[in-house]
Formats: sequence, C-alpha cells, structure tokens
Amino acid sequence: MTPLPLLAHLPLALRARAVTLGAEVLSTLGYALPEARPARYAVKVHPNRAYGEKGAPHRLDVYVPTRARTPLPTVMYVHGGGFTMLSKNTHRVMALSLARRGFLVFNVDYRLGPRHRYPAQLEDTAQALLWVRDNVARYGGDPSRIGLAGESAGGNLVLALALATAHRFDAAFARTLFDSGIVLRGVASTYGFHDLTDIDGYLARAKIAGWARDIIRGSAHGYVGTDVRRAAREAP
Repeated sequence: MTPLPLLAHLPLALRARAVTLGAEVLSTLGYALPEARPARYAVKVHPNRAYGEKGAPHRLDVYVPTRARTPLPTVMYVHGGGFTMLSKNTHRVMALSLARRGFLVFNVDYRLGPRHRYPAQLEDTAQALLWVRDNVARYGGDPSRIGLAGESAGGNLVLALALATAHRFDAAFARTLFDSGIVLRGVASTYGFHDLTDIDGYLARAKIAGWARDIIRGSAHGYVGTDVRRAAREAP
C-alpha cells in the first residue's frame, strides 16, 4: 500500500508538507545513483537561479546539454503536485530527460497552495517565463524556440500560460504576458489537471477511491479556494 491513503485525511497543508518532504528525500536518494547524475549525460546544471523576488519559491534550475549544437531549443518545465506540493527538486528526472535529448531546460519552482492560492502560481510561472525569454541566450538557448511542458497541475499552468500569450485575459499576470509579445513554439500538457470549475460534479461521476477523492478535492480547493467562478472568468 502507498502512504497516500493514510495521508488523505490530514489537513491539506500538513499533507502537502508530508508528501513533499517524503518525495524530496526519495528523490535525493535516487539522484545519488550514477545513472541519475547529469554529468553522465554531458549536462551541466546551474541551480537556484532567481527569477523574481528573493526566496525559495522564486527559483529555477537550468539544465544545459553541453555537447548539443547551439542555439538550443528551450523548454520551461513546470512541476505537478496538485498545486499544493512537490517542487523542482522532485522533478529533476523530467528536466534531465529533456536535457539529455538536446533541450535547454529551465525547471521552475513556484508558490504553492493552500497558503498561496490562485493566481499566485500563474503569477510566478508567468514571471519565470519572461525571465527565461530574457536570459535564454546566456545559456546557449534560442529565444525564438521556447516551449512549455508540465504534468498534472503543471499541465494546467503551462496551458494557461500558453493561452495568455495568444489571447488577452483580465488577470494582471495574463495581460503582462500578452503585452510582452512572447511567442511559444509548443506546449506539452501531460495529464493536465485542467477543469476546476466543477470538481464535486466530476467526483460524483468518477469511479475512484474515497481517499483519492479527498486528495483531488483538496488540491482543487487549495489552488482556487471557494471562488472558482471568479478564477474561471479571469484565468486562461
């Protein structure tokens, strides 16, 4: 049995901290293995570059494939975790997998719920995207070939960012992104946690375990709170 059923009934903030801590410990152990070391694949990592205000949530890691031909196609990767947990550190394998294939990768941290709710996550990742656009050439990247990738909650965020670059929305972060004129070359949203407007309706239809329902509901509420309709009106 995984520990998730046991954690599902904890308060959301405590559950998120417990899952993140456990995942980071396991990730650290896994990344110590020789086959998980970036140097093995000629990838150089520049950790914890600040893209915004001072503090841990506004950091990203840069993965540079040193043997690939420059300028490099570039991916900004946004981790999943139900908007409330995990980090760039738990998703290093995703960044390394892309860098091994010749992509310059920016692996991003952002503020998490329930302490920070919508639009904090989108504000942060939008700011990170503009930082990537402005700094990509420093790391050998091609400013005209920037794409986004993310899974689960990260899939939601990268899709929202992509929409905000192409259409004007009311939210301040979206207007800033649209006005910047940035053009994305692609978006990969893997099993994105997309429609949060009717989580209870979805859970009423879904055939999933009760503990999984609690986690899904908690993740959605941890991101948008109870004012789901406002978020839906404002956000991509």
